[in-house]
Amino acid sequence: MTHDEVVLDIIKRAEQNGATDLEIRGLEIEEVPKAIGNLVNLKRLTIRGTDIKSLPAEIGNLINLTHLNLSSNELTSLPPEIGNLINLTHLYLDYDGP
Repeated sequence: MTHDEVVLDIIKRAEQNGATDLEIRGLEIEEVPKAIGNLVNLKRLTIRGTDIKSLPAEIGNLINLTHLNLSSNELTSLPPEIGNLINLTHLYLDYDGP
């Protein structure tokens, strides 16, 4: 199973369980699956230490998020839909580099 398949499986399980917290850490993925937008119950999302360079627009569906940790990734910008996260109080974007 590839890291991309592992992440998709994690997201599907989180959706089935109505998860409010999700952490994806240290996997060699370059993109976040659009299915992340189905996790509308999430309050905390951590995607840390991956190779992602951008987020899908579907991230804007996560209107219950209060904490979003995107540290230690390859992000260069955020999608405009990030503005839909009206409950977001904590956003982490630091990069510890190689």
